[in-house]
Amino acid sequence: MSINIKEDQDVVVKQISFKTFWRTLTSIKMPWLVLIGTIAISMLNSRVSIIFPDYQQKYFEKGHLTQHTVMVGIGILLASGAVSIVSYALKTYVLSDIICRYREKIWEKCVNLSIPSLEKLNPNELISRTSADTSNLGEFLFTITITTITALYATYTKLSLISSYNKKLVYCQLVLIPFLLILRILEGRIDYKIQYRLKYRLSRLTEYLAEILINVPLIKSYVKEKEKLDKGAQAIESYNDELFRMERVSYIFAVLDYLLLLAARVFAIFYGVYLIHRGELKLATWISYFMISQMLYRNLNQILSQWTFLKDAQSSVARVSEILALDEEAVGKKQAPADLPIRVSDLEVQLGGRNVLEGINVEISPKGKTAIVGPSGSGKSSFLNSLLGFYPISKGKIQLDQTDIGDLDLDRYRECFAYVPQKVEIFSDSLRFNLTYGVHHEVDDQELLDVIHQVDLDEFFNKLSDGLDSQMAEAGRNASGGERQKLALARAILQLKDPERKLLLLDEATSHLDPESEATINGVIDDLAETYPVVMVSHHLKSVVNAESIIVLDKGKLVQTGKHQDLLTNCNLYAKLVAEEWGA
Repeated sequence: MSINIKEDQDVVVKQISFKTFWRTLTSIKMPWLVLIGTIAISMLNSRVSIIFPDYQQKYFEKGHLTQHTVMVGIGILLASGAVSIVSYALKTYVLSDIICRYREKIWEKCVNLSIPSLEKLNPNELISRTSADTSNLGEFLFTITITTITALYATYTKLSLISSYNKKLVYCQLVLIPFLLILRILEGRIDYKIQYRLKYRLSRLTEYLAEILINVPLIKSYVKEKEKLDKGAQAIESYNDELFRMERVSYIFAVLDYLLLLAARVFAIFYGVYLIHRGELKLATWISYFMISQMLYRNLNQILSQWTFLKDAQSSVARVSEILALDEEAVGKKQAPADLPIRVSDLEVQLGGRNVLEGINVEISPKGKTAIVGPSGSGKSSFLNSLLGFYPISKGKIQLDQTDIGDLDLDRYRECFAYVPQKVEIFSDSLRFNLTYGVHHEVDDQELLDVIHQVDLDEFFNKLSDGLDSQMAEAGRNASGGERQKLALARAILQLKDPERKLLLLDEATSHLDPESEATINGVIDDLAETYPVVMVSHHLKSVVNAESIIVLDKGKLVQTGKHQDLLTNCNLYAKLVAEEWGA
């Protein structure tokens, strides 16, 4: 497995600039109308919440406890509860909406990443970044817009009301602020480091477990269950240790919060008694003040807790910003030309700081079969990926009918190709879905059955219980490697019937087939080459001897092009490859 748990024990906490933090935080379109409405309702809720304490103070103090005053008091409580329910419902909706917008933003970014950028990330790790980190971002944005504004307004209204009772009571409340601020700053500093490590370990745990579950058959075949169980337990314990550390810190600060609140209550009681004895405060007023002061403490804590939320959000922003900073695919605007050929001139492609292709000058024939051959690591698949626009061109150009592909609408350009990749991906959906994926024309059942027969999948199909609607297992595990390649070829054959398709690309499309099946599929490919131009990468040189053109690559460079007989005579590398295969 590629994940080394030991190397993850000392996580380097990444620091980010305010500019990066702000750019990430504001990367979504805010639901301003609903947000403003929610803030207004929340402020109304804050205002209504202090009406009852003030109401009871006035009438208790005057001794006007009539049936009417009691019913009015009950009405105030019911109205306060109704406004509170509406406020809570709106807050829940807005929070969910903001989190959803962040997730859609990250998801869109991931889908639009260039292939080199995507290769820098582990797809399994992206699960926690798309779910947990975006949730934290949404909660922070919700907090600073709704909770903070509402808490500031609530603090103002409560302090104003307390000031109307006795200004000395306001000072009694303000003295709490320095202590609360110190607590929140300390908590924020500690919380940021813990949260960053916690989220990192969660993403690594998710990545590790997903990798293990996907490769269970391989693990069992090598009798490595015990080793993977131990490493999995180590990853879980590593995450849990960080989680318990966070819980311990949270518990300590919760205790300190409670002690501070308790001290504030005791101080309010003694100070209230002192003012009552001095005749500066009446008992009913002190009771109202005591009720409001408890709500005020919560509001002050909400405001000052933004520092803690900020540090928590920073850890999520640090991880999400890594994705947002990656390059997306360059998108041109021109429509793809209607004609071939494809010309490659002085092509140079760099990946990871090294040249994977250099000085390539070839022309893809507009008819027949073009083969790309060479030793392992010679750049064959990289060349095919460059034709598809997967890799950015460092130098030179690729042209479709004299138009640089960098100037083309990339989606429309790629629709010119039907493509069978080296690693065939099968979705955990129906057979019908997998066969018609990427096919633009309407496909009826008979057309699907015909193509299944064409690629020699009848035996596989007959085993399925629900025919075309049979469910394929995750990653196509209920099909062999060869059957998955046949499925991919069947899909490409259906795609070729779309009017915009011009060319078939095959990357080791028969590498998992037995000799008999390979001969059958090569016959299908030859038949297709009579109608469509075919570009194929293959290690099996017997399948390319009849190609119109053979491109020989070595170490990312073009060695020679030509037909089979010419290359046997004039290209030592090709002759060597043929001898190694045919002489075996």
